[in-house]
Amino acid sequence: MTSTANRRWTLMSLWLPFIVYGVEIASVGPLLNEFSTKTGASIESLGMLFTAQFLLGLVSTILAGPAIDRFSSRPPVLVGVALFTLGIGALALGESLAALLIGAAMFGLGGGFLDIGGQLMILRLYREDAARPLNSLHFVFSLGAVAGPLLAVQANQQVGSGIAVFWLAVVLLLIALPILTLVAPRNLREETRPAGERSIFRSPTLWLLAAVFLLYVGIEVGVGGWTTEFTFNLGVFDREQGGVLTSFYFVAFMASRLIMTAVGTRVSFERQFVLGVVLSTLAAALYVFHGGSAPLIVLATLLLGFAFGPIYPAGFALLAQRFKSAAGSAASVIGAAGSFGGMAVPPLMGIFLERLGPTPMTILVLVISALMTAAALMSLRGVRAALIVRPATAP
Repeated sequence: MTSTANRRWTLMSLWLPFIVYGVEIASVGPLLNEFSTKTGASIESLGMLFTAQFLLGLVSTILAGPAIDRFSSRPPVLVGVALFTLGIGALALGESLAALLIGAAMFGLGGGFLDIGGQLMILRLYREDAARPLNSLHFVFSLGAVAGPLLAVQANQQVGSGIAVFWLAVVLLLIALPILTLVAPRNLREETRPAGERSIFRSPTLWLLAAVFLLYVGIEVGVGGWTTEFTFNLGVFDREQGGVLTSFYFVAFMASRLIMTAVGTRVSFERQFVLGVVLSTLAAALYVFHGGSAPLIVLATLLLGFAFGPIYPAGFALLAQRFKSAAGSAASVIGAAGSFGGMAVPPLMGIFLERLGPTPMTILVLVISALMTAAALMSLRGVRAALIVRPATAP
């Protein structure tokens, strides 16, 4: 098999678990009522599924990076897909809360391994041509997130159970795992860190990028989670209309990633990164100064979704370029930061909305977006400096 064919097969086989990742993340919430009926557990107690998935995902995110730096990205990816398969199988079969929690925990544990391992595998396989394939991973994840709830509804109508969508996910994973085992490269490791190089944890660039990911994940999840209640409290839409706007927010997010996949290397990761953070701040300003206009609120929400699309993949690629010899460990830091952001910022937005009102919540979004943009632009100085210095110091 040629190198080009091997890269292509590796990418296509990674698409399948990334689609499944999106499907599961987006489908568990809509299926809570069916899980409750099946297991007899209350909806409130089923909320622990999200906690189990998050906590184990955080653990694997922290573990994956050092493992990749030491062994390569292949073992974490294969372990991640295997855990995905077992976890979704347990969610599909589980008839007790304990069984569902085990499934969610296994899926979460696989998530960190697959997310970091899969992205670094593609970056190291494609190198300077990585823009299109890396964005394609994020696009298919978004596609799965948009399609998952719709597939669950269709499954419920056709076979009487939305949980059946998880069996489709298991089939996709069982296709992907043997292909990845055959084609995933075995020796994708960067050069070892020079003996005199200081620890990456002392680099301001790493912590600036960690701040970007913490703030980005927080407001991306928060805007998606609170748009319905925000527009209802503002009095411009009812909850059903707000739900439709939320759906279009995620469609704009997915469309942005599709466009970045299409443009490929014609737009550098740095430009994608800058475009995302700057546009998000402009959209957040429109979010504040909407004047009660429904069209402006719709426009601001869609622009936010579109702006958020390229930030994660482009930021991840820049991180891997900056910390080439320790990309796995660096990725663990920003992955953990993103997880904390997703845990902290959306509840804070909810507090602002419910206690202070819609306008203070939009001001919070603007402040967070502006801080994210400032941290992103400051981090680029460190990324550029490393790219300039590295060729001069190479043997």
